[in-house]
Amino acid sequence: MNTAHEEAQITVRAQGPEALYAILSRHHRVRLEDFEDAATPQIEFAVGTWHRRALFGHPRVEGPYGLIELMDNNPIVCADAASCPGPAATLALIGLGPLARASLLTLPASVELNFQKGAEEVPTALEMQGGSVDVRIETRLDAPVTVLTATCLAQIPEAISEADIHDVYSECYDRSFFVRRVSEERVTDGLLGAPFANYCLRVTEQGPQRAVEVKVAADPDGKAGSAQLVHLMNVMGGFEEGLGL
Repeated sequence: MNTAHEEAQITVRAQGPEALYAILSRHHRVRLEDFEDAATPQIEFAVGTWHRRALFGHPRVEGPYGLIELMDNNPIVCADAASCPGPAATLALIGLGPLARASLLTLPASVELNFQKGAEEVPTALEMQGGSVDVRIETRLDAPVTVLTATCLAQIPEAISEADIHDVYSECYDRSFFVRRVSEERVTDGLLGAPFANYCLRVTEQGPQRAVEVKVAADPDGKAGSAQLVHLMNVMGGFEEGLGL
């Protein structure tokens, strides 16, 4: 006789790095039917006869796309397919997404990355979030890279107060499981093997505008990789967001 615990499991077929396999193997709502090594992670799962896909770095997916912390969960729960952003777009959305969502990303902005993978996804990701400005992407390749980082810079009209800017970020992230605000000197701390990202925020005056600098960091297998994909699967499946993570 099946228990309620067993009945609640979903059948999963997936591909990706070893980190994704490790997470899915310990996820008690997952029955892992098949797994293939691959550079880009992807999860296919079935709920009864409903076959669904959680993708990574596919902004043109026929379904919801974006950073979960900036999205309405209801369309994700109902979607046949959904995609979280790739590594570069994830860090850029953490840094600039709240401004884009609030229609404040209208002046020049830039994103400097310490890696290159997925950098081409950043402009599309910000545009889909509501940003209406060209964003300059720079890559500064550090070797070896154990933690992915982004420094995001944006100019905001002076009429928007510093307190308002802080409120925009607080509204997005203060109740988040997987995006944490820290001091600047700790932005890369405690991230190896962690499913969350750290960010710090600084606002300064710069002529007739305010300059917003956001530094973001994440493990490439954490919030910038496999852990975020499992977070997406959890939301799609109606599970607790941190399950398996």
